[in-house]
Amino acid sequence: MRIALLAAALLASPLALADDRPPFAVVELFTSEGCSSCPPADRLMKQVHDAVSANGQRVYCLAYHVDYWDRLGWRDRFSDPAHSRRQSLYAHARGSDRVYTPQVIVNGRDAFVGSNRAKTQHAIAEALMQAATSSVGITLKIDDDHLTVDYAVADAPPEAVLNVALVESNLSTDVRRGENAGRTLHHAPVVRVFQTIDLPGDDAEGRTTLTLPPDTRPEHTAVIAFVQSTDTLHIHGADRAALPAE
Repeated sequence: MRIALLAAALLASPLALADDRPPFAVVELFTSEGCSSCPPADRLMKQVHDAVSANGQRVYCLAYHVDYWDRLGWRDRFSDPAHSRRQSLYAHARGSDRVYTPQVIVNGRDAFVGSNRAKTQHAIAEALMQAATSSVGITLKIDDDHLTVDYAVADAPPEAVLNVALVESNLSTDVRRGENAGRTLHHAPVVRVFQTIDLPGDDAEGRTTLTLPPDTRPEHTAVIAFVQSTDTLHIHGADRAALPAE
């Protein structure tokens, strides 16, 4: 029932405006396997991902596993200090040094507790009412453990970057210690690789290469690329592409 209600709420938002750049929502979750408050947020994000995957909406879900919980009894196998630093950048952009899990940030603007279903629905619905201001397009080519990403960006704001994230869905972990000891956690799409590319101007084309983690399952993996301002951290356009068959 909850999944159906969530899908209905998202479908109520307009998916395309008169503009030739349809709206989008980049939904970033900061989470950890060592945090007992995080599983509800992961479940909610997974429900969002499953709902939008079924109807083709431009809602892109990314779960960053932070590392500051690792010293408290359980080391999250997906944790990365770079994810913690990214969350701190968001805090600093808002004039704060406070970070917490679970936290959701939508399009680099709205930030709130990640398990709050009402705020999640509202923030996504609001994002889907605004046309993108930058266009992003990506194509992928896979060769063994390397993934080539060709990208094209138009109308990026000054001093913007292109973030390229490899995300994998349908991952789970049996947690043996820490706050979630004895639980099997089912994750929202996990960020496995993250790369930031400086853009030389408002229009740019280029190519980058990502190294796939050895345990990556291509059939459950995609790349999400999005243009982001380096000062406000607002996100201006995004695209997603599933990994091609080898």
